[in-house]
Amino acid sequence: MANLVSQAEFARNNGWSRSYVTELKHNDRLVMEKRGRKSFVVVDASLDLIAATADQNRDDVKKRWKQSRQSPEKETATAPPEKETDAARDEVKEDKAVMSYQVARALKESYAARQAKMQYEKEIGKLVDEADVRRAFAAQWNQLRISMDHLRDQIAAELAGEDDVDAIHALLGEHFENLQSELCRKLGALAGKEA
Repeated sequence: MANLVSQAEFARNNGWSRSYVTELKHNDRLVMEKRGRKSFVVVDASLDLIAATADQNRDDVKKRWKQSRQSPEKETATAPPEKETDAARDEVKEDKAVMSYQVARALKESYAARQAKMQYEKEIGKLVDEADVRRAFAAQWNQLRISMDHLRDQIAAELAGEDDVDAIHALLGEHFENLQSELCRKLGALAGKEA
């Protein structure tokens, strides 16, 4: 069973602020599991994901976080709050900037990968432009409408001489089946398949 904890407990266990953990969640850097109406952090998977999405170019930030995690948890929990210094505020701003950079970089790489995949699928014929598909189907729909309009003229004389309902039904069925076959053949050709 996965080690599940609340976001607050995950923050406390790692020596992070709750807002930082919330930011991790919003940036899809936490693995969450839903139990009933509540969501819990999957600890090991989340720590692996955070490490995997960390900016490898910022060793100074990683070192600072490692030092803060290694400091005794009880001391930070029971120590009286210190007056925030300019250096501490600068560190927090720098950490937020690093997070923003990491998220932006991950998004850029994700979109670049998607773009490359789309280009590859276009080249192998697996993906086509939506506008081309819409135009092709609109043309086929118009052709079907025209054929249906001409059907009245084509079979009116044949039907006028028939008294037998079954013969009329068979004649109509044959003409409709021809229209359907022709439409299927054309759509198959558009899809690159033989009908």
